Amino acid sequence: MTEEYEPIVLHRNEKGRFVEQIKLGKNFLTDINQMAKDIFETKANMIYLKTELTSLNWKINSMITNKIQFNLNGCNLNDFTKKINSVEANNFVKVIENISQGLYALINDFNNHRESGDPRVIRDHIVMLSVIYQKFKNNSFFKLVITKKQEEMIENQFIDCISLFNQSIDNGIKQKNWRVNFNINSAFFGGCYLYDPIDSIPDSELKACKLDFTITQIECVKKSL
Repeated sequence: MTEEYEPIVLHRNEKGRFVEQIKLGKNFLTDINQMAKDIFETKANMIYLKTELTSLNWKINSMITNKIQFNLNGCNLNDFTKKINSVEANNFVKVIENISQGLYALINDFNNHRESGDPRVIRDHIVMLSVIYQKFKNNSFFKLVITKKQEEMIENQFIDCISLFNQSIDNGIKQKNWRVNFNINSAFFGGCYLYDPIDSIPDSELKACKLDFTITQIECVKKSL
């Protein structure tokens, strides 16, 4: 024979003495159980949504990278003997434009603490963007298709991006909150960095990922290669 018990709440006064019993009705308990179930499902949905947003974020970054690669294939930076034609000029501008978009995307990630995965991949990606930009800037066609204001804009973005990346590394070391649980190496340049997936990264390796640069000379980012 199973005994049935009535759920009650014992109410105490200011002195801690029991003064009354409050019986909990079946509807109340049903509502509590349903609320607990809803909270659990909400948490599960939030985790799923966060994972999906992270995946979408990396997909957008990889699409920008793919656009850089595509337009790079339409530029010949080694032939200085001929004049630039309209197709090459268009590809030239698009490469610079997409580098700017890539930097903006990273800046937005750092500002909103969305950086995740292997920090070496992000570091190498920033360096690669800098190398491509310097290659274009040193080309004789640069001044013909890129205005001074555009040049200033993208170089300021490099400064902000590198500064925020270094700051994120410092925060990751200090707060122990660098997230490596989402590590898609193919997000940048088709996974060409070839790093093995990681579950954690020691502070010494995080610190080694910081980029050495000066505000007046973006080119010195290449010292970290």
